[in-house]
Amino acid sequence: MVESLFAVARQTTGRVKRWRNADQVWRWAGSGLLEAEKTFRRVKGYAAMSVSLKALGRGVDAARTAA
Repeated sequence: MVESLFAVARQTTGRVKRWRNADQVWRWAGSGLLEAEKTFRRVKGYAAMSVSLKALGRGVDAARTAA
């Protein structure tokens, strides 16, 4: 998914011939990211990710206390 994001952003920003300031860079980058977002698909099991993140957090906390 990240490679797809970068490819669309590269296509979008590749058309710019002259960068005038940082605001323009941010606008074009944002435009590329919004364009890439249209092609994303939902990840299967995304609803259970919060449970996985909590479990990972507990594992990290346990490793920190053990060290």
